[in-house]
Amino acid sequence: MIEALRELSLKELLFESTIIAFIFRFVWGIFSEISNRIRQIFARRIRVYEIDIGLYPSEFDKVVDFYCLLIRYGTDSYLSGLASERDKFDGRLQNKILPITIAQTKDGKARFILRLPIHQRIGTQFKCFGEVKSSNELENVNKALNTCERIRSVSKSSSQFRNRVYFLLNDFGTSKSVEGIENNVCFPV
Repeated sequence: MIEALRELSLKELLFESTIIAFIFRFVWGIFSEISNRIRQIFARRIRVYEIDIGLYPSEFDKVVDFYCLLIRYGTDSYLSGLASERDKFDGRLQNKILPITIAQTKDGKARFILRLPIHQRIGTQFKCFGEVKSSNELENVNKALNTCERIRSVSKSSSQFRNRVYFLLNDFGTSKSVEGIENNVCFPV
């Protein structure tokens, strides 16, 4: 009978320790996720960039909306080579679409106002695009962007988003993705 009590106590002890281990792992997982999110928030700062793009037809405001595709934090070359595990975690693919505001200046020129989150250690990789509301205007928007002073590498989308015209901003650096696509990069300051 004493052995039966010892066996029962051992089973209860194992059961209780399993429950305690499960609770500990669950709580640890929650706190790890919360601390990672807090660290990510403090690792990036939103900066506002005002970029004078030159002459731009004001009627295009009704034809096209401008956006910034935040691709990832960091560059592909850094993340595939020298990056720490933390940087690789922060540098995961984002593909977040951020709006770009256009302000017309008094002399008939346009200014992009871009609110871009910049990672403090590894920078931010992004690409701007115009989303044309009517496919009939796609060629006109493409031509207009090619005439803008601080815009280059204008290209129509070859993806499923056929109504997009992608471009690079001269004010930022560039980096090639693994697929060979050239994107803008804003390095940390």
